[in-house]
Amino acid sequence: MNPERNISHINKFSGKTNSRDLGRFLDDLRHASDAHLDWLMEIILALRFSERAKAPNNGQDRSGKCNFEKVLGGSYGVSIRNSANFKQLISQHETLHNLSEECLGKVSLGDFTSSEYAAFLHEARRFQHFVDALKMRTTDSLMEVDELTGVHMRNNMEAQLEDEWARVQRTGAIFCVAMVDIDYFKWVNEEHGHVFGDLVLAELANKLADGLRPYDRVSRYGGDEFLLLLPETSLEEAQVVLNQFRDYIAENEIDVGKRTVRLTVSIGVTRYDTKSDIPTLIKQADAALYKAKHEGRNRVVAGTT
Repeated sequence: MNPERNISHINKFSGKTNSRDLGRFLDDLRHASDAHLDWLMEIILALRFSERAKAPNNGQDRSGKCNFEKVLGGSYGVSIRNSANFKQLISQHETLHNLSEECLGKVSLGDFTSSEYAAFLHEARRFQHFVDALKMRTTDSLMEVDELTGVHMRNNMEAQLEDEWARVQRTGAIFCVAMVDIDYFKWVNEEHGHVFGDLVLAELANKLADGLRPYDRVSRYGGDEFLLLLPETSLEEAQVVLNQFRDYIAENEIDVGKRTVRLTVSIGVTRYDTKSDIPTLIKQADAALYKAKHEGRNRVVAGTT
């Protein structure tokens, strides 16, 4: 199998990674890869022709950063910077540069062997395969997120829920599922227009992604509804987390451009039960959300299992 087409070894990005961060990262990764390949060409020539190893390189540090990490200095969210993918990318890049420094030193001493040259080329090829696979994984992740809000789409979340359900079946762990809906969102659209309403949805999605815990996952379920997965969380813990978020939204205005709007949200939440499958859990969370609406909105209601 062509390693450039095999991305099974590349972890998926967190469900909290939004499309804007993914898009910026993908653009930077492409530019960083170009800078790296320019550096790599200089290194290969220097290793093949010893006089180039001793020549100045117009101020560029051949065995240094080659602008790769500088180009990847964008303001991505922690879900990218703290991801295993990003850390492995930086680690493999540093490994290759350390190896190049050792090889250049041996070339300057006239002690560089063909097997060492082959080992360097192997490391360079391994790094490039990882970069190419990471580009493909990032592109795939972009296709799984909602274009308007930047969070994952419904079908992607349902797949994540199935994975979580299978995991807790093996481990005996727990999790909760929640449904979040903006109160009186129809009024927002009617009062301010649908374009403004779309911006409000996107801003609420950002606040959900930023306001929940790092390991919680957010997706757009449809319209102004968001589906949440809260791993390793009891029903009581979920209610605390969700009420903190609900209070935050109720107490702070949503800034959209030059306008602001004050919102509240209603939330229904249910916990995993060994007798319930994923569609049933979603229905239970949705029924709890309906009850929250019926009881006056701006509240968290726990569903029954």
